[in-house]
Amino acid sequence: MGFVSNGRWTRFETSGEPLIIKNNRSRSITIYRVGSTYRPCSYEPFRVRKVVKPGKRVQFQTGRAARINVLTRNYIYNDDGRVGVKVVTSVGTLKKHC
Repeated sequence: MGFVSNGRWTRFETSGEPLIIKNNRSRSITIYRVGSTYRPCSYEPFRVRKVVKPGKRVQFQTGRAARINVLTRNYIYNDDGRVGVKVVTSVGTLKKHC
């Protein structure tokens, strides 16, 4: 599992479960929506409205075993090379393949 970053405002893990988003800014960011880029489900993107303070991270989980910030009980992220994630925040949108 690796991290992907735009180098400025966030860093997130996009390989499998869970999805972890870290705020690298000196100010808080708000995460508005999270969704898949490859064959998104009809109920995506997920509206999350989470504030992430500077240097902190938030984790989102999917699947039956999910316990923290559960997006869905279905498994929607994996590392097959086709799946990606789109995160819409107060400071911009980041879209990346896993």
